[in-house]
Amino acid sequence: MLEYYCYVYYDKDWVAYYVGKGNGRRYFRLHTVPRPSKEYIQIFRFEKEWQSYECEVQLISLWKRK
Repeated sequence: MLEYYCYVYYDKDWVAYYVGKGNGRRYFRLHTVPRPSKEYIQIFRFEKEWQSYECEVQLISLWKRK
């Protein structure tokens, strides 16, 4: 079962502005950053928690911190 995930929030121009990881419905809860509508959230699902962590690290490394 793909219990863990990494998620990305995009703005209306499809520019990523937040990357996170979690399980359950964390990606849809309130954050310190504005949450976009569901069509602007991308989710990558994984079996193991460490896989979601690695995905988060790689995506942040790719886009850098703004």
